[in-house]
Amino acid sequence: MSSLTDNGTQQEKVSMLILNDRDLSSGFGGQASFIKNLDPWLRQKFALTYVTLQSVWLKQKLVPIRLAYLIRVFLFLIRHRHNFDIVLSHTPEASYAVSFFRIPFMHIFHGNLNPVIMSTFWYGKYFRRLFGHFEARIIKKAGHLFTVGEFRPEAEKLFNPVSIDMPGLAGTVRKDFIYAGRLETVKNVDKIIELYSQLPADIKAQNKLNIIGTGSQEKHLQKLVYNLDLNNNVAFHGLTDNDTAIRMIANSRILIIASSSEGFPMVIAESLTCGTPVIATDVGDIRSVLKDGYNGFLLESAYSSVDFSEKVRVILANYNTFSFNSIQSARIFDAKVSANSLISACKKLIRSH
Repeated sequence: MSSLTDNGTQQEKVSMLILNDRDLSSGFGGQASFIKNLDPWLRQKFALTYVTLQSVWLKQKLVPIRLAYLIRVFLFLIRHRHNFDIVLSHTPEASYAVSFFRIPFMHIFHGNLNPVIMSTFWYGKYFRRLFGHFEARIIKKAGHLFTVGEFRPEAEKLFNPVSIDMPGLAGTVRKDFIYAGRLETVKNVDKIIELYSQLPADIKAQNKLNIIGTGSQEKHLQKLVYNLDLNNNVAFHGLTDNDTAIRMIANSRILIIASSSEGFPMVIAESLTCGTPVIATDVGDIRSVLKDGYNGFLLESAYSSVDFSEKVRVILANYNTFSFNSIQSARIFDAKVSANSLISACKKLIRSH
């Protein structure tokens, strides 16, 4: 236990507990990449301890992951809360548990205002009000709030941190289109496949569609590809590690996102940093970074296959410009900038507690 000096130095590092249900090796994108990219910067200032769920809990289908993690965090804090100076939480259920202990904590809102809307459990909808209560308590009890997704008046804006030194930028022959993310209903990967199927023959002949990720819709999507006679054009790559996913995105021509609900997807930040333009639905906070005709295109709610095809053609016809603009627009995702914001807030919170 210790305190930071004015210039950020200390004789003994401040002990920080970081809470997220999944560990740093759990695939690509999302919160795992967010935390992984911040880790080396935070580790310079703090002694970090991560508390996650064991992989067996992530694979089972009986108990909701968020419920299991809430219990895990609560029991951990009962025994070990005195070992930490501050907590940084990435999930509402973890922050809710922390709020019952006398320990300063910061919460980061990722994506959707209520994460239960994406629950894969049929009874998940019945917990929406519960998470509304969680959110109200977090806002009241947290020492500092950040938001990665949509604007929140009570929270400081934080951009997804990405390492600027990304692979695949020099001497790369780009080809194909790519989707990277969970294969769940809210992601509308079936619409991406259908849009791809209606692209002009010359574009499909030169660009396959690669799909990275797993989820409950995987078999349905594979059947859709078969029914559309796209087996030679669409490839499913399953769940890859983050480095493999980044290399594939860096070697692709366009990243396609068609979600009906998002905050700001980490994969868009990673794609732009690689110089890969993005076509994405206009949801969440995506339009704050993705600019029509500059580093990609936004799809309005009533988009059509003709509209999508035209956006693809424009990007391909002006590819070097779109790719350059993508890299330029990604400078805001420098992990050092995000880490400095967290470190500054942490110093103030510890001193005031």
